[in-house]
Amino acid sequence: MFVLEEEDRDLFHRVQERNPGRQYELLEDCIENGRTARAACYFLLCVRSGFLLPGKRTVPERIRENRKGYEAALLAADRAWDDGHLDFGVMESCLAGLLQAQLEDADV
Repeated sequence: MFVLEEEDRDLFHRVQERNPGRQYELLEDCIENGRTARAACYFLLCVRSGFLLPGKRTVPERIRENRKGYEAALLAADRAWDDGHLDFGVMESCLAGLLQAQLEDADV
């Protein structure tokens, strides 16, 4: 949640409204902005989990540090789509690895 607040303060405050219609509009807006979309998705992951996920560096920070791996996963999804398939397998593996690294990096 802190990453979202740092990345886009206006979005952070708008999400706090807890208005489902407004949140849907925000997600639509995020589609045009990858960085904000990643921050919003991470925020929703934390909300769904019921707490701020532990770890010294968050998934969005780890994506910034490993752009090539993330971009390769995006490219794989794009290629699958171009071939008429919806396949996020490479992206799921990429994000699962980043999340696992975050959780393992938590102060115990």
